[in-house]
Amino acid sequence: MGGDGFSYLVKVGDIVKAGTPLLKFSKAKIKAAGHPDTAIFVVTNPNGVESFKFISGMKSKTGETVIATY
Repeated sequence: MGGDGFSYLVKVGDIVKAGTPLLKFSKAKIKAAGHPDTAIFVVTNPNGVESFKFISGMKSKTGETVIATY
């Protein structure tokens, strides 16, 4: 896709905190390009958090639906 449908919201060197959006992507463009439209959630530094709970299998709304708790 050569980056089409993806936009970075931060750049190298930016300081981010929990909850800071890192990128935006177009699920429709990904699907139209024939790729799976599955999002992957990666925790790079859990800072002592012992467990995460992921909630899936539901419709969600940006900024309103909780999809992970810790």
